[in-house]
Amino acid sequence: MQADAAFFLRCEALIVGIREVLQRVLPSGWQIVPFGSYAQGTCLPESVVDLALVFEVDEPVATGTWDPVEILADALISKTTAFVMAPSDRDSRAGPVRLFAGDFAGGRHAVRQEIALYRGTHETGNVDLIFKSLLDIDSRARVFVLLIKRWARENGLAEPAAGSTFPWTMLAIFALQQLMVLPAIQEFCNGVPFVPATSVASYAGNPAAQHPRSMTLYFADLLLDYMAQPHPRPTISIWRGCFLPTTSLAASQPSDAGVTASVATHRPHHWCFKNFTD
Repeated sequence: MQADAAFFLRCEALIVGIREVLQRVLPSGWQIVPFGSYAQGTCLPESVVDLALVFEVDEPVATGTWDPVEILADALISKTTAFVMAPSDRDSRAGPVRLFAGDFAGGRHAVRQEIALYRGTHETGNVDLIFKSLLDIDSRARVFVLLIKRWARENGLAEPAAGSTFPWTMLAIFALQQLMVLPAIQEFCNGVPFVPATSVASYAGNPAAQHPRSMTLYFADLLLDYMAQPHPRPTISIWRGCFLPTTSLAASQPSDAGVTASVATHRPHHWCFKNFTD
């Protein structure tokens, strides 16, 4: 399973169009920042594309009901025929504004993509860029992550209330770390040299196990063994690339020493699972 090139090209064109409208309706300094699975390069074609509005310097003080997300969304709907409001349970300014993108001219309703517009900060997307760079290390990695995400979604294991497919991305990365296909994020961010294993034969019991689909055998065993453990289960840390005792969660926190600033700003929940539930 490869990332859908046509999907990403379509989304890139969509983002270019949104930026053009943004420049006409918002003050100078606002920019669109893709984040989430789209920025990681692990977005399934039917997924919502997450976009954040971020101000390039210290954000100006908003007055009254001024909301850049609402202003941009209204402009996309009123000034183009490519957007309509998507059904949403958004309460006031809590949560994103969801839009359908497609062809809505002349009464048509051809939805091609759903997007979610958020108000972001300078940290928005930092973790996703790290994940993208990590998955670029080995061509098998992103394919494997997409395979696991597709499986989780098709089996009803990726509901929004449970974090959608993002927990499965982290679990897939953890499995790849155990297989020596990817390094621990701590080592990766500190520039520790790493050479991916060329075969997972010693783990999967198959001399020809060099394909992402074969890695799923190891992933299934890893997950089943973990779920069979009694509570409290060990913490799964992709920061350290290993299991940690439950009491060691704080120790997995990235420190400022020798770590890139973009990593040091994020807390351990980005890098760990604690007691992954049944």
